[in-house]
Amino acid sequence: MASSDPPSAIPLRRIPPPCWSPDETLSLIHAYRLRWYSLGRGNLKATHWQEVADAISARCPYASPPKTPIQCRHKMEKLRKRYRTEIQRANSLPLSPFNSSWLHFNLMDSMEKGPKHENDSGIHEGVDPEEIKHTRSFNNLYTNGFRIRIPTMAQPQPQPQHVNERVKPKLGKKRKRDPVVNAIKVMGDGFVRMEQMKMEMTREIETMRMEMEMKRTQMILHSQHRMLQAFAKAVSDKKNEE
Repeated sequence: MASSDPPSAIPLRRIPPPCWSPDETLSLIHAYRLRWYSLGRGNLKATHWQEVADAISARCPYASPPKTPIQCRHKMEKLRKRYRTEIQRANSLPLSPFNSSWLHFNLMDSMEKGPKHENDSGIHEGVDPEEIKHTRSFNNLYTNGFRIRIPTMAQPQPQPQHVNERVKPKLGKKRKRDPVVNAIKVMGDGFVRMEQMKMEMTREIETMRMEMEMKRTQMILHSQHRMLQAFAKAVSDKKNEE
């Protein structure tokens, strides 16, 4: 009995990479930058990438299917690789002004170099580093909420009753601030800083969107101009032949 040939292996079809719209890419860069800065430019963990994916879904609700945390991480790696390539190309042309044609170069360059209101150490000028430490604790505001721990204070010692009440203002001792007030102040400062960062991100997204529209319009006008030139040349050549 003749042995049958083994079935040939069916080649696996490679899944194409997901398609990212310009709005999704802009939202990815801003969401990543927000969490990257809050971690002191450290590596993002799985929970952070999930927050990035959730932020993209919130800003681009009509994108289908929604991007996963792994897709966000892979896309960000490609963006940073492209940015390094653009920087190498700029360094190879030191004598001429560099103008990248990549739409996301300015935003990536701003992210890598840091915001304008930060100095070289990454600390906001005029802001207490301890306040920035408190502000970073608000990174999970929209996922986990706030949990404020109010420290307990020792009960004050009873004052002798024979002490004159009018002497107290002259003691010159500064009363210790109520821990509840401290906790509320930290929470309020965190809310304000988060809102300021969101407003800054919104302004930059609108600026980038306008720049993209301008470049797109310029490309369309340039293409139409070349088509008109080609058409005029063809008509002129035909008349010359006649």
